[in-house]
Amino acid sequence: MKSQQFIRVSIVLIILLGTISYSLISKKGVESYFRVDSRNEPETLLKKIPEIEVVSVQNDSNISLTLAMTKQGRPSLVHFWGTWCAPCEAELPAFLELVNKFQTNSINVGLLAVNDESLKIKKFIERFTMPKDVDLLLDNTGKAMELFGTFKVPETYLFDGEGRLLKKFIGPQDWAHPHFYDQISLLINK
Repeated sequence: MKSQQFIRVSIVLIILLGTISYSLISKKGVESYFRVDSRNEPETLLKKIPEIEVVSVQNDSNISLTLAMTKQGRPSLVHFWGTWCAPCEAELPAFLELVNKFQTNSINVGLLAVNDESLKIKKFIERFTMPKDVDLLLDNTGKAMELFGTFKVPETYLFDGEGRLLKKFIGPQDWAHPHFYDQISLLINK
């Protein structure tokens, strides 16, 4: 009788320990996914700004993304977005405020719209105070996302002055959080 009781208690303890272990592992996975400074960021094959022709929405001309983003040897932020993207619209004011903090003379910024149209972009962007010298760009070839390895928008890439990838920000971000200014400043001043 005592051995049956011992077996039942042992089984209950094993189930309890298994449940607790699973919960701790699951919690760690969830926390790392939502962590602002995620160190298990997915690797990307992209190492440099790819050579691709895009449209400058400001003057309706074709330009090289590489040349636009590496001008004067300054670091660059390339921000993928679209007028049709609700998360992009929600984060854009904070992103533009962040860009303002860098006084765009120290960093090149390209807002690269995908699956969009110039007229829609111009109308959409009128609602926001644009920092000066931000390039409004449009990929009407549909190749930029593939070359960058982007599967969804918004997504933002930080490059050094020579066009080498420093950081990839996946999905919408809380750009107003001081962490982003500090992290970008640290990376571009290495």
